[in-house]
Amino acid sequence: RMTEISRAYRKICLITKFNWLQATSQDLLRFTAERSAYPLDMTQMRRLERIWVLNTEDEQNWCLLEEVPPQLFEQRVTEHRDLNGDDETDTPLCYKITGGPVAMVTVTPTPDIDYTVRVDYLEHQRDMTWQDDPKLPEVYDDTIAELAAAYVLETSKDAAELALGQKFEGRAMAEFEDIVKDSHPNRTINIDRTAQS
Repeated sequence: RMTEISRAYRKICLITKFNWLQATSQDLLRFTAERSAYPLDMTQMRRLERIWVLNTEDEQNWCLLEEVPPQLFEQRVTEHRDLNGDDETDTPLCYKITGGPVAMVTVTPTPDIDYTVRVDYLEHQRDMTWQDDPKLPEVYDDTIAELAAAYVLETSKDAAELALGQKFEGRAMAEFEDIVKDSHPNRTINIDRTAQS
């Protein structure tokens, strides 16, 4: 059933971060002159990845904003104040994020003009329909099917079906390790190590 298939698909997506599960939007945020705080609707986001601002001098150059913890952010705000204690205006360099699911993004320096903003994030996977294809390589279709079958069989009162469901779930969960390895490759290039004899 689609209920169990969607549940299995969501479970697999939650433990991976494949690049094709990532989304980008230029419609979620827009910085305006003289304003430093903006609401960000995160209801469709699993995780916020990055916020970029478009350089006004070079319309092809996106500048990555640095996410700063709230304590350090106040120090950054102070760095962008003039001698009178007024906030300076310029291209934003860093931000803090508070609250949710509609979070508040506060930037510093305060924007001097309007800026186009790009938000990169991992999106929540919606329930699938019969017309949808999973956003996973086809090689993992069997993993989704086995886990969905396990979800169906877990409600059975028959001992043999319960055992079969546990077998399907165990096999699917074992394949999750391969999915996680594929989505989080172990990159060890340029890591400094102490020389060993």
